[in-house]
Amino acid sequence: LSGLLIGNELAGAKSYWLGKRIALIGEGELVDLYTAALNHLGVECESFPPKTMTLTGLNEAYQSLAKQ
Repeated sequence: LSGLLIGNELAGAKSYWLGKRIALIGEGELVDLYTAALNHLGVECESFPPKTMTLTGLNEAYQSLAKQ
């Protein structure tokens, strides 16, 4: 069932990812399934853990505000 849902989601959003490098934020089996589906379609993607991305984003926001 997950494969069917992921396939339908990717088909519906094709104009957003076609010809682009994709960053997936998440962990575990679901990210692995998205990675496999995108790789099957010839799309280059990389996954990042949510905690790391959240902390990186907050740090970037802080640095941006500190420069003002």
